[in-house]
Amino acid sequence: MLKTSSEIQNVFRPVLPSHPHYLQKVLDTKGVDIVPEVQVNSLDDLIAGIHSVLGSDSGLGEDLVKVEKVKALMTAYKASANDWKYFANYNGCKYTRNLVDAGNKKFNLLLLVWGKNVKSPIHDHANSHCMMKLLNGELTEEQFDMPHAGSANTDTEIMPKKVTKLYLNDVAYIHDKIGLHRINNDLEDVHSVSLHLYSPPYDVCKVFDDKSGSATTSRCDVFFDGKSQCNEENVSSGITD
Repeated sequence: MLKTSSEIQNVFRPVLPSHPHYLQKVLDTKGVDIVPEVQVNSLDDLIAGIHSVLGSDSGLGEDLVKVEKVKALMTAYKASANDWKYFANYNGCKYTRNLVDAGNKKFNLLLLVWGKNVKSPIHDHANSHCMMKLLNGELTEEQFDMPHAGSANTDTEIMPKKVTKLYLNDVAYIHDKIGLHRINNDLEDVHSVSLHLYSPPYDVCKVFDDKSGSATTSRCDVFFDGKSQCNEENVSSGITD
């Protein structure tokens, strides 16, 4: 268990977030949790809390304490459709990515509406932190090891190393140092909805063929920018999340 700020900084680069269980409690020098329980009564409270943690010009970076504080905020928020339904725009594709808050250029918040019985491709996150909270329905996250660049096994099927079922208000986390993932909405009669924090924001990532492991570049466009639907020519057809 980490004890001091200096210890946190010393071990963060080699260990975190490459360790899949790195989201752990962080203690101060007296063994007191420096990420206390918080109350988040609305989506507006959550957004304000994240801005308070990250300030006007910082993202999550390699700061474990900030990661923990943002995770605590997202966990404390109890989803209410009255909060997020304004952003829940959907156009019939696999899923839509709707801007909730543009952040400070070092992070943003998107709300994803998932079609029924759909899945994303296997993809990375362009070296960004991705924290996801389930607001409606159910989702399944499959995590995969990152294929090695230049590997001779280009025709080897990628198999999941971890599968997690996500239910209402669950929070998940992924970073390229942990691996790739794929998100599935297995429900045939419900549009699942999830809130995603990306730090830093990105609009291009890599998707991976599950049969060969080969990668291609894909755009990650926003369907609804918080005010209106974006130009259809710039709307993703549900390629990546």
